[in-house]
Amino acid sequence: MAVENRTTEYDSPWKEILRRDFKAFLAFFLPDAHAGIDWRRAPEFLDKELNRITRQAKAGNRRVDLLVKV
Repeated sequence: MAVENRTTEYDSPWKEILRRDFKAFLAFFLPDAHAGIDWRRAPEFLDKELNRITRQAKAGNRRVDLLVKV
């Protein structure tokens, strides 16, 4: 199994967990950031926008992670 396939294999479940439990994740790992967010507005996940930006970039490593607007 290629390294890239392993990354993809493990990346998707983590992204799904973060999407589902984003608020709890921030509360636990980044409590100061969590406290500064207006949770009355739902977080907006902008993966596709991040993907477009990274494809246009002239960087070597082009992995797409999560981009969340809060």
